[in-house]
Amino acid sequence: MIIEEYRTKLQAEIRSWKNAACVNGTPSSVCAEVTLGVQRLCEAAVMELEAARPWPAEQAELAGKTISRLNAVALFAEDGSTPSMLDSELTDLDLALQSWSGLTG
Repeated sequence: MIIEEYRTKLQAEIRSWKNAACVNGTPSSVCAEVTLGVQRLCEAAVMELEAARPWPAEQAELAGKTISRLNAVALFAEDGSTPSMLDSELTDLDLALQSWSGLTG
């Protein structure tokens, strides 16, 4: 599935964001760069997933859930939400992305 290309990139960016302690709200160029990278990856992943419709039946529910998570993270990253809100959304996205690990196709 197309999500595989973005899954590994997004999970690496999520780890970078968390490792940089961005949730603490400490302004840093690293956090700003990673946040922008996450936003752009989320937007690109949504476009790829949407373009892959119709999804196989066994992936349809997960694809819809993943698109919701990707859109939420992109929105929170874009509007400068509090770091704790973005961190929560990133955690939810990471869980959705992990669910793809057993799927192929």
